[in-house]
Amino acid sequence: MPWGEFKDTAAERRLFQRRSLVMLVLVMLAIGGLIARMYQLQVVEHEIYTTLSDKNRVQVQSVPPPRGLVYDRNNTLLAENRPVFSVT
Repeated sequence: MPWGEFKDTAAERRLFQRRSLVMLVLVMLAIGGLIARMYQLQVVEHEIYTTLSDKNRVQVQSVPPPRGLVYDRNNTLLAENRPVFSVT
């Protein structure tokens, strides 16, 4: 730039405004896409994920007793297995 010439500030301002507008549109599209995906997951596919969650955490497992009958050294039965349906 030769000495004494000035910048074209109006052209720079227009360029900056165009770039800002393009970035604003891209950001708004990205946010809109995220909101649409959140809506799809939380509202549209809610029942599917609720069922998957319930299947994931609710499992029925039978637990065999870790020990059998307990005898003393004289072969007298000290403890036997009885089904009890109460934890306390």
